[in-house]
Amino acid sequence: MEGSESSGSGSTQKTGGEVLQQTGAVNTATETKQKPDATYRHYFRLLQGKQKSAIIEYDFERDGTLVTPRLTDNYELVDQYWIEKGRSLVIIALNRRTNQKEYLLFEPTLSDFEYELLERLYEDLRAVLILSADEIKKAVNDPVIQAKSQAVMDAVSNVVLYEWHQKAKYKDAHGIGIFWPRSAADLDIPSSRPNDFEYYQTLEFAALTGWDRFLAAYVGVDYPYVP
Repeated sequence: MEGSESSGSGSTQKTGGEVLQQTGAVNTATETKQKPDATYRHYFRLLQGKQKSAIIEYDFERDGTLVTPRLTDNYELVDQYWIEKGRSLVIIALNRRTNQKEYLLFEPTLSDFEYELLERLYEDLRAVLILSADEIKKAVNDPVIQAKSQAVMDAVSNVVLYEWHQKAKYKDAHGIGIFWPRSAADLDIPSSRPNDFEYYQTLEFAALTGWDRFLAAYVGVDYPYVP
């Protein structure tokens, strides 16, 4: 991937066939986002009845990358890899200030409309994920919304492989967490079979996000991990 030119001082690093632009300073110029006056529902209504044009599917070889990752001087590149070539790039970097490795995801910049739509969808879905079924039924009278909300909560329950919390202290804890061992010794619980991290590497989530690759770098073990 080709990094774009930087106006500040810095260097360009090549790793595994990829090119990362590492700048010497953070761009402090900020632009105030002007959110659209109309809601996303208004835009959808405008699109109704219009003749649909053919959408050309994105092709990395033809169109090039849609992301331009940059690391400031306080980061040291450890590894990088595509989740979706040209669209989602993960960089594992050492933060020199905290001495911790971080998982950095770079994706295309959103337009104002895309940003507004994402914010609204986030708020709508967040209400479903943090409320219980009984709370939603009390707050919402629409049976369709109640059914859809219940479907989301059922989907969350179905993907949770293991859950534990102090019920007396965190009785309302629910939702989805992420596997994040802090040391190599935490990669496996001896009482469980098979090896936890070896099994984790076979999960679809690990394949889609590369999170297992980050964990290996974070705790300092070889990847792929073999116990």
